[in-house]
Amino acid sequence: MDKQDCPLQFAAERRDILRAALIGAYTDAAEVCDPERGFNDLLHGLIVYHLTAFRLQNAFQDDPDAWFVSAGLGPELHIGGLRLRWNKVGSSSAEQIATSFPRASMAAALMAEGNQQLALWSADPGDTEPVNWILAHVGNPRDGLIRAYLAAPISADGREVTAWARWVPIYDAARPSVDLPDAPEPGLPVPVEIEPPEVLLIDEPHLGVIRG
Repeated sequence: MDKQDCPLQFAAERRDILRAALIGAYTDAAEVCDPERGFNDLLHGLIVYHLTAFRLQNAFQDDPDAWFVSAGLGPELHIGGLRLRWNKVGSSSAEQIATSFPRASMAAALMAEGNQQLALWSADPGDTEPVNWILAHVGNPRDGLIRAYLAAPISADGREVTAWARWVPIYDAARPSVDLPDAPEPGLPVPVEIEPPEVLLIDEPHLGVIRG
């Protein structure tokens, strides 16, 4: 997605907070993840979710245009008219955001339906700005946070998100210092520079003519 598609509400300093919250949550959750004691990947994901909420609530408490809401279907951030929730959408670098979505979540599904209705009511759906966003992250307890996106859901089947309106990559562990890294194209391999093969020229022996 074009970097210009990042809503102004998610300015650089706020993206820093979002990344730091996720990275810290993954780091802290990994410290207690121990499959031999029953602390498996599923529990790790739950810990990341709650630690992210805790960190975001503390980090945004001094932001006058942001407030934390925790009621009904779980915590969310309201920032300048946008709603933000956070969900894991994958566990390995092989997964692509275009086809990766949160596990069944009524809250996320309702956010998708809200964005869809907003587009339907608009005279020009193409110019409609989504108001519901998900801090979508990919990672596991061994590798930590792998990638993170700001993604706007647009379609759901009644219980889970099935499509994104658009997304903005905000973190890639392969390039952790890049604020808005380019997202890899889905299904395409990473280009690799291949050196030209070495060609050996071998002189053929002179073929004589046999006379009868």
